[in-house]
Order: sequence, then C-alpha cells, then structure tokens
Amino acid sequence: MNHCLFKAKDTKGAVGNTVDYSSLTSEQFKTPILCMVSETEIEQARAAFDTLNRNQPDAGSIDKALEYLESAGFYDSLKDEKARDAAFKRCIIKNYDVILTDLDDVRDYLVRTVGSPYSWLVLPSVEAKLKEMAQAKYDESGCDTALEKIDSMDVEDVKRYLKQLIRGNMTVGIEIIKDN
Repeated sequence: MNHCLFKAKDTKGAVGNTVDYSSLTSEQFKTPILCMVSETEIEQARAAFDTLNRNQPDAGSIDKALEYLESAGFYDSLKDEKARDAAFKRCIIKNYDVILTDLDDVRDYLVRTVGSPYSWLVLPSVEAKLKEMAQAKYDESGCDTALEKIDSMDVEDVKRYLKQLIRGNMTVGIEIIKDN
C-alpha cells in the first residue's frame, strides 16, 4: 500500500499506520467502518477502502482515495462510542434492536460465528446469525415481555393491533382463519 495513504489516515487521528485500515478499524470497534459513513459518501468510502486493501493500487485510485480520506466526515463519529453504537444498530441489528440490547454481546457473537466485522454488511450469514440470536433471546425473555405488554393493553388497542398485524402478515391471518 502507498505510504501517502498512511499519512492521510494518520492526519485524521484514527488507528493510523495500519496495513488494512478499514479492516483494523472495524476490528477495533467491532463495527463495520462503512456503517460510520453517511449514505451520500458510501460509494466513495467503499472505493477508498477497497484501494486501501488492495496490494497494488493504481495511481488514479490512490488519488481518489486520498481525496476522499482528506475530506471524509466520519472521523469524529468513529471516535464516539454512542455514534458507533447507533450506527451498529442501524446497519447491522436493524429491527432486532428491541431484543438484542447488549451490543457488545452481539458484536462478540458475530465475531465468533461470522468473522471479521469489516465484511458484516455484505455477508448474508450475518442476518441469519442475528435472527438465530434474536430468537434465542425472544424465547428466553422476549415472549414474556410481549405477553405482559398485551395484558396491559385495553381490549380496543389489542383488537386494533391484531387487525394491523393480520393486514401485514398473511401467516397470522391464516392461523386465525384455521383456528375458527
């Protein structure tokens, strides 16, 4: 990798002097670095990190990567644990965030079962592992929490919610039809 790319990274005060900055930063924070990048910058960031990870990048790619790294807006959020956690929830955990609340536990589980955090955004196995983990947490305590919530709702709210659920989930509707 080109020494100029190291300097561009070092000036932003993140990990620095790494051979594979994007992967190492992802490993350090157990969050894919691309999660920290705004949607408007994602393609530029992906191209820049691909250049960083290439053994022999061409001069044009190096120039583009340097240009991006010098103006990238994710460095401050990369240093902020709350911003990293919010990005991890948004990009990785998604709808499972109400049941998978221990983010470090989720990160450790994904590292053990899937591998490098840098690739979590593109691996289909991540979604399967998250679903598996969420199901286990749901079976352990989430179902009881949901049942308690239903018990505390008034009848009209339960009916409204059930109707909404039936409209959005054919399987639930079919189960109700079968049961009657």
